[in-house]
Amino acid sequence: MKQYQNAEDTRGRLVMSCMTPASDGTFISIDDEEAKQFRESVVEWLMTNHPHDCPVCEEGGNCHLQDMTVMTGHSFRRYRFTKRTHRNQDLGPFISHEMNRCIACYRCVRYYKDYADGTDLGVYGAHDNVYFGRPEDGTLESEFSGNLVEICPDRRIYRQNALRALQP
Repeated sequence: MKQYQNAEDTRGRLVMSCMTPASDGTFISIDDEEAKQFRESVVEWLMTNHPHDCPVCEEGGNCHLQDMTVMTGHSFRRYRFTKRTHRNQDLGPFISHEMNRCIACYRCVRYYKDYADGTDLGVYGAHDNVYFGRPEDGTLESEFSGNLVEICPDRRIYRQNALRALQP
């Protein structure tokens, strides 16, 4: 979105809406042409390593990322190289973790550290490779870790029993 200092500001600046707190007197625009182009490029970047498996995904039709992809008109891939791959991590008896779906939005880590008071879920990486998870497999320490399922927009973190209910 584009944020303006006041009603007379005609230049504004691009900001990430999910990272910018709302406050009284804030002037924003989501229809600005520069904001639209930026949003389209962000969605294309998010889809670079995300698998295009919507028809078989358990969240198909109920996915924030899928909604954003349709909204911005993203319908083709320019990236033709090998996608990054990660192993899935055991986060306990109730939550599954499929890192290959991750779009690196940081929602899980921000929620877990800022609201659930957890310290054992973080961001790890080197060079251009980022991994969201734990240093080692094991149950997450926070009693609010189950809410990560609702926070994750691409269902990288999902309920284990939800997937089992779909299997014969």
